[in-house]
Amino acid sequence: MMYLIWAILLLLPLRGVQAALDDIGAVYIGAHPDDIDIAMLPSLYKYDYGVHPILWVVVTDGAADQREYDYEVAKGWIASDGVINETWLDPDGNVITRPFASGNLADARVGWHLNYRGEMQRTESSHTAMYASEFSPAYDLESRVSMNLPDGVTCVFLRYQAAYAGRDPWLQYPDGAQVVSESSYTESLTYLIARAIDRWMKSLDLRRELLFMNAHAPEEIAFNSWEHPDHGITGNAARQAVDILESTYEVETIHASWYTVYSPIEPKSPYTRNTIDIVPQLTLMREYNMQVWEADWMFYIGWQPNNYLYAPYPTGPFSPLYNVEVTY
Repeated sequence: MMYLIWAILLLLPLRGVQAALDDIGAVYIGAHPDDIDIAMLPSLYKYDYGVHPILWVVVTDGAADQREYDYEVAKGWIASDGVINETWLDPDGNVITRPFASGNLADARVGWHLNYRGEMQRTESSHTAMYASEFSPAYDLESRVSMNLPDGVTCVFLRYQAAYAGRDPWLQYPDGAQVVSESSYTESLTYLIARAIDRWMKSLDLRRELLFMNAHAPEEIAFNSWEHPDHGITGNAARQAVDILESTYEVETIHASWYTVYSPIEPKSPYTRNTIDIVPQLTLMREYNMQVWEADWMFYIGWQPNNYLYAPYPTGPFSPLYNVEVTY
């Protein structure tokens, strides 16, 4: 099945003097608005920022965490608008049900205002979400990336076009509900990721000899790739997008780094786990993490992202980052 593939490309504003970047791209793909921040940011700081142009891809709208929603409504940081069992469309036009969704939570986490317009259609406009957290002002994704990573970073917020009753509503990938229609979402996301990367590479005239990709681990790589269904679907789609990029879009070599979030990655044979020393990046990591919109909520629940074992979020201490690296 063929999809009309599009992506929303937002070129973040630059601050200060543009760094002298090379013409080899580095792509980071996260299922949720905070996944790259939590699981992959040390690698971005260590290897790519200020060296390569970076594409920062966010898959889902981040609307599904009802516990975070309740906490932030009680704090007065977002207005109450949560919906239980909200209907949505998968890429094939089939009606699915989202157990919970809040447009205001999605707005605050991503930094795009998502207005419902008619049946399950949305329009976007950039805005800044901010509140005074336990640590420092916390910001939406778009704002904190533009403030902390001003040179050469392009953010992409993905959405798909689902044919339904003769109309084509534009939809965000539904946080927490893709597993209801796994095959449809995986196929759609595979082509969308590949197409978005190709367009970005063309826009910057990047070389096709080599591309760096960082994403959630696919099933073929790790036993714990399905730590969260959205992580597993995104990882599988990213892996399939590698093949499309090479077969269709003439990227010659892709060096992929695969990550998990909730526990150290458990590689399948013949792959091995790589340990990355991130001590030199600790100061930058802590400064950035304290600005993450979800930081106050994660500190409140004592959450610990065990892929590099630090607690409590967002201040540390840190231990090495783990991944699996494969060249295709």
